[in-house]
Amino acid sequence: MLKESLQSTYGEDLITTEVYEYTDMTTLEFVKDEAYKQISNEKPDILLFEPFLLNDNGVVGINNTLENITVIMSRLKEKNSELVTILQPSAPVYKAENYPNDVKALEKFSKENGYEYLNHWNVWPDYRSKDILTFLGETSGQPNDKGEQLWAQYLEAYFINSPSEL
Repeated sequence: MLKESLQSTYGEDLITTEVYEYTDMTTLEFVKDEAYKQISNEKPDILLFEPFLLNDNGVVGINNTLENITVIMSRLKEKNSELVTILQPSAPVYKAENYPNDVKALEKFSKENGYEYLNHWNVWPDYRSKDILTFLGETSGQPNDKGEQLWAQYLEAYFINSPSEL
């Protein structure tokens, strides 16, 4: 949805948008598999990165996640030292206990390392409230269509400075 809005607003001649999905991958696997090369070969000017925070939760550990993000970003900067990186968390999880702390750690890490941080959680209902279930799919941490729309609208407001018509 964001890609379509960006192209509609700015035109394909001004902005090229690529979306890469790495389903069920952790930051550790992303580093070990050197999957970041797919992105670095494109030499993007701006990278909106959701760094597998939910996939890492309870598996990799937040300190290792942040170390892996550092490795990924350094590899990407090798190809383009002017790369602007924007980090964002994965979708909220209903009644999560540890995951919100990982999200706070990612925000702190972003600020300490000079990355823009987009906290789209601010537009979701509280993750402890049943209201959030309206926006989440059956798979934990996955938004449904309504949640994806909410998330996209937040990103559109940031990148286009205009709310979505969705």
